[in-house]
Amino acid sequence: MARELAKQNQSIEEIAEAPNRNWAEEYGDEAFQSNIVGDLLKFNKGEWLAGQDEEEIPLGTELVAAVHILQSGWMRWEDSKPVEIIMGMRSEGFRPPPRESLGHTDKSQWGELNGKIIDPWRRTDTLLLADPQTGRIFTFSPASDGGLQAIKGLMREYGPHMRINPNDIPVVTLGSTWYKHPEYGKTYKPTLEVTDWRDVNDVSFVVADEEEEAPAPRKAAAPAAPARSAKPAPRSAPAKKQPAAKAPPPRKQAAANGRSGRTPY
Repeated sequence: MARELAKQNQSIEEIAEAPNRNWAEEYGDEAFQSNIVGDLLKFNKGEWLAGQDEEEIPLGTELVAAVHILQSGWMRWEDSKPVEIIMGMRSEGFRPPPRESLGHTDKSQWGELNGKIIDPWRRTDTLLLADPQTGRIFTFSPASDGGLQAIKGLMREYGPHMRINPNDIPVVTLGSTWYKHPEYGKTYKPTLEVTDWRDVNDVSFVVADEEEEAPAPRKAAAPAAPARSAKPAPRSAPAKKQPAAKAPPPRKQAAANGRSGRTPY
């Protein structure tokens, strides 16, 4: 059966390696649900990379963007891992709280990234994307300014279109651009260019189990001899469209070390 949009984030082996955790903490970690669906999609130095093996996804690849269930909010990081998440769906009215309300404002307690002191709370968006040819699902969840700008640009284009065609969601092309940073030189940024629109009910953003991906082929029945006086068979009713998958409701939760533990990009 199809897996839920939220998936388990920490393996039993990883929990067992934690030396000072009691049974309640271990249970909480084991039950923690990640906001990553399918393969994590990252953008690094002009390349789109997917999954733990960082498979390169070619520039120009077209994916359908689940803008209708976009989540945004904050993630708090420690030791290059997210340890607290405050995110929710924008379409359901969630708005990220102000940074000053989140605590951890003492800069002397902040960590460093690339030799610079960095705020442990980072604005993050989570956008699901589906390959219309294969059904493969990706999660693009950037914390970098370039990644957030790519999603904001996409939403600016989606907003006016949604007023006229509320059931449409965009087909986007994965792209790359760059600019000359005064300190870091040539700096790459991801782009999500809208190339087409699809009906939201025609695209699934649920990850299917393997047994659902390859159903057993049916044996074709032998054709019957045609009868001259036979009336044409009645046409079957078209299949009803399934409603689009919904993302989990807004939440505030503690994150565990596991698949979602990644360096920001």
